[in-house]
Amino acid sequence: MLAAKARMLGFDILTATLRKAGAAVSPIRRWTAGLVRVAQAIYVRQCANLKRKAFHCVGMPPARLLRREVPAGVVAGNLTRIGWTKMEHAGMRQYFRFGAFAEPAKDRAGLVKIAIRHARGEGWIDRGSRLSPAGDHPNEILAARANGVPSIAGATGLGPSEELAAHGPDIVVPDLRSLELEMPLR
Repeated sequence: MLAAKARMLGFDILTATLRKAGAAVSPIRRWTAGLVRVAQAIYVRQCANLKRKAFHCVGMPPARLLRREVPAGVVAGNLTRIGWTKMEHAGMRQYFRFGAFAEPAKDRAGLVKIAIRHARGEGWIDRGSRLSPAGDHPNEILAARANGVPSIAGATGLGPSEELAAHGPDIVVPDLRSLELEMPLR
């Protein structure tokens, strides 16, 4: 599957699909806003029954973070409305103060940068705050590194711990339930 293998951002998936169907780059750029609006509306409408089938990654610790008043945000390659819909259907929306989704960035590193800027702008973190993106894919490790922040890799998704460890995250845990806020970061 195109998105699962490359872990592309939402608009990249739309663009690749249209390019594969024969659309030229120039019209796709002109249609960007409309494409995003339509794709999100279709997802929300067509996936209304997702709530009954919703699941989330094994070992996600957001309730513990919320109790400790850790300002957690979600960074995802989904288009914004699709990302929040998925969070709501999985019963996880209440755990995140904010999100950085596909539209404003070219890659995941850009999304992490946007999330950091947003959290600082809201006063939730400052330059001295411990900040550690957690993810289950090598792209999340690379995005943290590109922003000069430590990364946490948890084998909650498709890849095993050994595969994640090969990309050099600061912490590797079997799943995010094993994560402790006091864990030292390199």
